[in-house]
Amino acid sequence: MFTDFILVRHGETDYNKLHVIQGWVDIPLNETGHQQAAVTAEMLRDEKIDEVWHSDLQRAAKTAEVILKNHPGVPAYPCVPLREWKLGFIQNMSHAELEKEYPEYEEMLKTESIELAVPGGESRNEFQKRVNMIFEELAERSPGKRLLIVSHGGVLVRFYRFLCGKDSAKEHVPIPGNASVSRARYDHETGQWSLIVWNQIYTPQPGKTAEPPAL
Repeated sequence: MFTDFILVRHGETDYNKLHVIQGWVDIPLNETGHQQAAVTAEMLRDEKIDEVWHSDLQRAAKTAEVILKNHPGVPAYPCVPLREWKLGFIQNMSHAELEKEYPEYEEMLKTESIELAVPGGESRNEFQKRVNMIFEELAERSPGKRLLIVSHGGVLVRFYRFLCGKDSAKEHVPIPGNASVSRARYDHETGQWSLIVWNQIYTPQPGKTAEPPAL
């Protein structure tokens, strides 16, 4: 018996475009984000989906809503544990501002081995535990189901770390593109997870630069 996961990152926001840290700030999709969500919805039109679980932040909730238009009757559940990394007072700051004013936090966002807790936010370890717990819970309660998860770039990177173990911390994991699709499976007989697809992109990703993507 398996639980299958289709994992979608929300569409683009203006903060993504401007490389501003979002975290728990509730930013809406921009026009490009709506278009990206519509394209991904069309690509998932013929997928079997039993349930949708999404971050309650509007950029993820709206992306899930667009996808659900092609899947009438499928139940959808807003889920606070699927929110982005809570980053306290550095939320609403651009990466350029953070580099200038608080370089230690900018370095923390880039470097997996640096463990700092931003005042008012979560440490990376706290964030990792939150992500681990929600995916373990969803897998255990959903044998035989295919779940659509609509969340955030940081959450998906933590999920990758969860699947691939501590050794994955030695490797750079690219944040999945806006409205990208990844896939994973949990085997209830063996207790093993499998990563099947990572960061499958159906839509243009405008405005990409060498700067770190905004979480």
